[in-house]
Amino acid sequence: MNDNKQIYISAAKKIKEIFDNNKGNILNQVNENLQGNPEDISEVFKSEYGFVALENLSDEGKLSKLVWKNQGKESMFYEITSGKYKNQGSVVMGNGTYSYLVRYDEQSGVYAIGNKWTKKENVRESRVMEEINNFIAGLREADALIGALNSESTPEDYQNIYTAVLDKIINGSMIIVLNKYFSLLYPEKWSKFIGKEYGKDAVQKLLNKRITTYAQAQSELMKIQYVLTSSEKITPYQFMLVYDEYIKNNTAFNNEVIKEEKYLYEDYKTGLSITDWIEILNDREYTNDNQLISLKRLLNFGGEATCKQLSQKYGESWSFYRTNLTSLSKKIVQKNKAKVPGESKYWPIMFTGRYIKDKSQGVFSWRLRKELKKALKELDLNHLPLYSKSISIEVDYTVYAQKLISSKNIIFRGAPGTGKTYLARKIAAEIISEGRNQSFEELTNEDKKRIEFVQFHPSYDYTDFVEGYRPINSEKNQMGFELKTGVFKSFLNNALESQQFDGVDNFDEAWEIFFENINEIIKVESETYKIKDLNDIAFSVRPFVRGNMEGIQNMDSTTLYFNKEQCYRVYRDLLGVPSGVSDGYRKAIIKHLKEEYGLLDYEKPLGKPHVFIIDEINRGEISKIFGELFFAIDPGYRGKSGAVKTQYSSLQNDEDKLYIPENVYIIGTMNDIDRSVENFDFAMRRRFRFIEIKSDDKEQLKMLDNLVVREEAVARLKRLNIQISETENLNDHYHIGPSYFMKLEELNNDFELLWNDYLEPLLEEYVRGFFDEKEILGELKRVYDGANQKEVTQDDFE
Repeated sequence: MNDNKQIYISAAKKIKEIFDNNKGNILNQVNENLQGNPEDISEVFKSEYGFVALENLSDEGKLSKLVWKNQGKESMFYEITSGKYKNQGSVVMGNGTYSYLVRYDEQSGVYAIGNKWTKKENVRESRVMEEINNFIAGLREADALIGALNSESTPEDYQNIYTAVLDKIINGSMIIVLNKYFSLLYPEKWSKFIGKEYGKDAVQKLLNKRITTYAQAQSELMKIQYVLTSSEKITPYQFMLVYDEYIKNNTAFNNEVIKEEKYLYEDYKTGLSITDWIEILNDREYTNDNQLISLKRLLNFGGEATCKQLSQKYGESWSFYRTNLTSLSKKIVQKNKAKVPGESKYWPIMFTGRYIKDKSQGVFSWRLRKELKKALKELDLNHLPLYSKSISIEVDYTVYAQKLISSKNIIFRGAPGTGKTYLARKIAAEIISEGRNQSFEELTNEDKKRIEFVQFHPSYDYTDFVEGYRPINSEKNQMGFELKTGVFKSFLNNALESQQFDGVDNFDEAWEIFFENINEIIKVESETYKIKDLNDIAFSVRPFVRGNMEGIQNMDSTTLYFNKEQCYRVYRDLLGVPSGVSDGYRKAIIKHLKEEYGLLDYEKPLGKPHVFIIDEINRGEISKIFGELFFAIDPGYRGKSGAVKTQYSSLQNDEDKLYIPENVYIIGTMNDIDRSVENFDFAMRRRFRFIEIKSDDKEQLKMLDNLVVREEAVARLKRLNIQISETENLNDHYHIGPSYFMKLEELNNDFELLWNDYLEPLLEEYVRGFFDEKEILGELKRVYDGANQKEVTQDDFE
């Protein structure tokens, strides 16, 4: 250890003093967090995830343990960031792009390497295995370097350990999860320090020494640990716990005591009365539900809270509250042309506030102004939820809905009256509502617009379905023709328009909070704001505004400016500037926004689901109706890759091509015994998934549940269908479906009327031309009435 040994000894004594004073609490916390002997955990972890254990795995085992699956929890990266090792070793705040060596989307079957992820990317499994084996080789090399560490090791020695792994893989952001891995495997050589509160700031204040990199923080902290664990009865894990639970918030270790600020802008008078606030909050030009929900929860908390406290108690992310409260403040100031103190601030119109000492509870506490607080108490906010629903709700679709989602095009086929159309509408409602209900009538008017229903017939053609010329009355009452869009093309256009309002993109909200925060820190606290580049080296930034353009400048340069629009392009995986120069700094800004301001991974809009139902699909001439969309309807050619020109494109010099977007689902229905089934050619059949709906399916029989005479209706239906199957030249395709028996409600439950007016005419068509058709009909009637009863089990009534 160098000549500055005394500063490490002094720091170690401070830690030991805290440990001695709180030993009982600390050891209890060890047991609670580690659930067992803390000294055993490294050996357990090594046997499961050490480089030797990983090397000995089969390829299948490596894929299982080292690939992050979006729906699975068995990978090493999940276990150490969010699973059973979450509370052990170095701190990792949840999981993020820094956690991914390889990702796998189970739904689409797509691999992606590193921290980039797009639905279109699909890396070969051989390339995935190459990345995994490179990672394991890096761990082996790092093991040798860690073994050589001692109290004289330098920050460069620690940096070489990171480099041994990171140089071999794509994701250079994995330094955070590597620290977690090393601290679990080598507790005597690697301590906890990651994160602003756990790392550089704490070590810097503890040693009164400038810390610039993770490697330096690790090196300095390990020197303290070496002193403490070699001379005192305190284990590495106990040291971690002391550091985690006590040092980060204990003023004895800070050269600068964090003082609680007085409430800011208390003397500012808004000029708004209780009556004014009630009027503003009731005006939907000012407020939306999310803003009122944020105010309701703040009021319920007592009228003062940090965004973090609101998030922890009521749900949603902290940025949800920050975004809604600041955006509402901004709108009120702008609409009322109010003057508020401080540049780039709007929130004083609604709140006073203060910086708080306990950073574990957040940074800034918002307090409702008295008039606003009284106004909120007078408002009726009972229709708004106090607690949020789960943010991640996994939709539990029915089997049929799942089949439609996976196949895009399905056809329900079966005997007449089996409820195929009824089922199609239920499935459409389920898809549109994302599993919330199966009733078309319960959908909102906006949701209903995303379902279209047509019925094919022999005269239906391409001009009805896609587009065609239609006669019109032109000027001077002369006849003319105009190209009109068909029902399906209009439906596709609506589906494409919806893509503008879907996807994942919260860049504006994150940027607004980020930009305002930089202004506050520089102007109010007179401090610099720092961001780490992709090599983990911090650089100072300051905001700039030029006309309508805003952005940040690297303070270490007179030429490095990064405006909001450039950063937004990089966020969407585009070039920041057309010249194609390096976007390293812009990527670092995006990384910072994700880690500190809740910026979500960008997902290109796929659009809300739209469902097109074609009843009696086989009664039309399918190939003629679909035309060139015959190709585009194939699930494998959805999207722009399957775009085609319509028949009329050349006549109107239209270069635009038509395609079926990914958010369109098609349901067809057809009767197996319809004479026009042969119209459905084999090439079109290949583009649909056929699902048989049987007359005795328990799910379909549920449509009779409301009948007073349900049991008798099911019994008659069953007996009749058994007899139909036993009749020569008839089979299951000629069964009678339960929807016929629903007519009993309008027939006052008269089974004789049902036979005479509905069932007999249908059965006569079935047996028309048979040599003994009268005898067959007579036998069917006797079975229907209960004579010569066929066996019907109790299961039929469940």
